[in-house]
Amino acid sequence: MKISLIAMVLLCLTTTISFAQEEAATKKSQFGISMGLNFSEASIKTSDPLPLFYNSVETKGRPGFSLGILYRYRLSDLLVLRAQGVISFTSHEFQYESDPFNDFSRNQEKVNLEFPLHLVFEKADKQIAPSVFVGCRYRYDVATEKDAPSAGSPEIPFFREDDILVDVGLGVAFKMKTFTLKPELTYSRGVLNQAAEIDPVFDRVYTNQYSFRVSFYGGI
Repeated sequence: MKISLIAMVLLCLTTTISFAQEEAATKKSQFGISMGLNFSEASIKTSDPLPLFYNSVETKGRPGFSLGILYRYRLSDLLVLRAQGVISFTSHEFQYESDPFNDFSRNQEKVNLEFPLHLVFEKADKQIAPSVFVGCRYRYDVATEKDAPSAGSPEIPFFREDDILVDVGLGVAFKMKTFTLKPELTYSRGVLNQAAEIDPVFDRVYTNQYSFRVSFYGGI
């Protein structure tokens, strides 16, 4: 009796999982939300020579977070096109060493609108589906003061208001009956120089960002 009951439970579970897999595989369009943490730092090249009152400048990464919406369209059994709209909060710290003055630091905090577009390589028929993705994102800073400071101003560093970043990452999708849960890790590299032309300290400033994000989405 117990063996029959166990067999029936296993049969029901197998049928449910198979049905969920078939249902998930047939959903071409999917909508969802995402939330995540990010860690941003800057790759810099300082002016040569530096202004006389600076000995060195170093950067320090700082954490932030993001919220977003997403749309996925399955192009094939192995390929998904994913578009997103994201608001992210990022921050960099610049530490200045100076002999004539006390050492000091400057923070550059941003509130960004981002529009990532990715190609995701993920099998449609897997209940637990590992994936890798590649793409890019356009980022626009909506909060930072847009008027560049004069040279030597204590408000430096000044970043340009937009950037284009190249994204690569990996994740694992856990497909439930009514929705999918997917954690992901992403590395993003900015391709536009963020330093202002008048900045006496920086020749080049490029963005590096590491992100952990969890998405929830379902299909129609």
